[in-house]
Amino acid sequence: MPEMREARISETFTEKASDARGMTQDDGVFWTTTQEETGPFFNVVHTTKKAQVTMMTVEPGKVAGGPNTHEASDQVSLILEGEATVRAWEDGPQGEPTEKVCPEGTLLHLPAGTQHWVKSTGQEPLVFFTVYAPPEY
Repeated sequence: MPEMREARISETFTEKASDARGMTQDDGVFWTTTQEETGPFFNVVHTTKKAQVTMMTVEPGKVAGGPNTHEASDQVSLILEGEATVRAWEDGPQGEPTEKVCPEGTLLHLPAGTQHWVKSTGQEPLVFFTVYAPPEY
């Protein structure tokens, strides 16, 4: 059952990514603000050949997706607003996950291949941006 859920999430992200106004293959300078990009559950803000920036807004008590894994992409996230509980399976899905409460201002690096899960656990929506290198969506 988790495999089917992960596939649906990936399809949703792919659909949104292909429709996102920021989805470009432009290696030039890109400017925006968090106010412009906050709101949709998943928003691909900008993509180049080497990296991709996304923003997510997750309502309190909801899961951002997962557990999932980005096999080929490192994921670096910064929590801008709200609070998340993050689980990371550093030793693979059969191992025990590390769980951490991540308040606003937390920077998180998940190396390629690390299974992870993110849930909005604060009173306000969780807003975070992520850089994937290379692009994931």
